[in-house]
Amino acid sequence: MNQPSKTTSPRQLLRRLFVLAVASSMLVLGGSIFGIHWVYQRHVITNAEMDAISISKSILALQSHFLFKEQHPGQEVTDINIASLEGLDFSLAQFLTPFHIIKIKVFDRNGTIIYSTDKDLIGLQDPMNERLHNALQGLNDSRFVVKEKIADLKSEQRFDIDVVESYVPIFNNQGNTVGSFEIYKDVTNFRNDIRIGVTLSFFILAGIILIAFSVSYLLIKKSASQLSLAQQKLHHMATIDALTGIYSRNEIISLLQSEFENYKLNLNTPAQSELSLVMIDVDHFKAINDNHGHPIGDKALSTISACIKTKIRNVNGFGRFGGEEFLLVLPGETGETSKLVAERIRQAISELEIEAEQQLIKVTASFGIASALPSEPDYHSTVKRADNALYQAKNSGRNKVVLYQDL
Repeated sequence: MNQPSKTTSPRQLLRRLFVLAVASSMLVLGGSIFGIHWVYQRHVITNAEMDAISISKSILALQSHFLFKEQHPGQEVTDINIASLEGLDFSLAQFLTPFHIIKIKVFDRNGTIIYSTDKDLIGLQDPMNERLHNALQGLNDSRFVVKEKIADLKSEQRFDIDVVESYVPIFNNQGNTVGSFEIYKDVTNFRNDIRIGVTLSFFILAGIILIAFSVSYLLIKKSASQLSLAQQKLHHMATIDALTGIYSRNEIISLLQSEFENYKLNLNTPAQSELSLVMIDVDHFKAINDNHGHPIGDKALSTISACIKTKIRNVNGFGRFGGEEFLLVLPGETGETSKLVAERIRQAISELEIEAEQQLIKVTASFGIASALPSEPDYHSTVKRADNALYQAKNSGRNKVVLYQDL
């Protein structure tokens, strides 16, 4: 029999759904891990910024005499006496080391570095530093960076460390922004914590997704199997005649149309071949129904169709055309060779005996044959000529085979 038409089957749909689910799961998992890493990192940055703000306030409270000078009565500005640098260095180193601070800068209102644990930076400006500009406007600004190399408060070189750079505005007693701290906090010790947290989150989330996906897949697979069976059943019902088990009218006509198109396509080519049709009609079928009832008539049709299938090589070209009529499509056969096939079938049917009400009844059939012609536009003309040949077989006594060209 023909294979189902090339539509998306439940199995193909399940395969596509599987690929889509895997891709979606990977996307969700990747996005979630990225988000979790971002949350962990933001948590570290936020904590480091809060520490930087607290440290800044502590420095201002403890070291204000080093950092401020009164420019006008009641008006303080940031300024550091060069002579006081050594004392400030010692004091800050003692204070900041327990807080994992590895570097600190102090900017005045104009963005000039007036103090740094790296003395080479004192007096420099960074006019393009937007983060410094934000701090000088009174805003805190922190960012996570990885430093390949940096000197700590003891001027020792550190390599490959994670740092949160925080810019914290400096306010004088009048509440005006008069400068900014830039504080570097070493958060490398959180690197493993973040890695472990993200890894655990990955496996937990992956496990949840895997369980949910597996359960969903099994349920969908079961539904897809049921749908596939239902689809196959519907396809069988649409293509196979329920009584005889051969092709239905629509399916045999569809096959005939396809074969006729191939016949026309191959005309005048090395692949050119013949195409013949055999119309078969059960003789006196109405009398069988009237005298013995429709169940016996159905039995006769199923018995005859089974007999015909035993006498042909390709059962795929055989179908019920309607009522007690059958159609046999014979690609590659001439009218004469088709006539031989039909005669063999006619003889076999005439030898059948069908049991009906404790008696045996004999059945016969008439045959009309026609071969496709190059001049015919479609299969309808061929069917019409085969039908005319069948009509002639009926009129000439039935139980006969008539080839259209013999008329």
